[in-house]
Amino acid sequence: MPNYYKTAAKATPTFPITILATDWTKVIQGTWALYIYITQFLAGWVYNEPGAALDDEIEYQLSLPKGYYNITFFGLKHTAGGIITYSIDGNDIQTIDLYAPATVWNHKETIHDVWIPTSGKHILRIKVRGKNVASSGYVSYMTYMTFALPD
Repeated sequence: MPNYYKTAAKATPTFPITILATDWTKVIQGTWALYIYITQFLAGWVYNEPGAALDDEIEYQLSLPKGYYNITFFGLKHTAGGIITYSIDGNDIQTIDLYAPATVWNHKETIHDVWIPTSGKHILRIKVRGKNVASSGYVSYMTYMTFALPD
């Protein structure tokens, strides 16, 4: 699990908790790969190519204590960007349109005060839900996500 250190008694999270593109645990639908590109922060992203399609989905597992979080999605926008929704434990959290008429590197969007009702393991899923009418595709571009305590 990312960003955890262990003591003899228990594991204590350090914040923010970061989920890297490479941390996926399961492909639900589609073909997902890591793309390395120096211009993007952390030198790449996970994306659903070749053949990006509606309903492509990837899963991550993470461990979170119960509480409120500010969740930030880091990725990029592109002419082939799709509209994605990420969910935690089956509950949709945020929908993001990843289309832009020109590439936007290091794009980020934050949603504040998301309630996680239980401590323990959780399932984070990113799913392609559609595409902007101007987009040429259904591609999801994720570099990483952070789960931070509200200020």
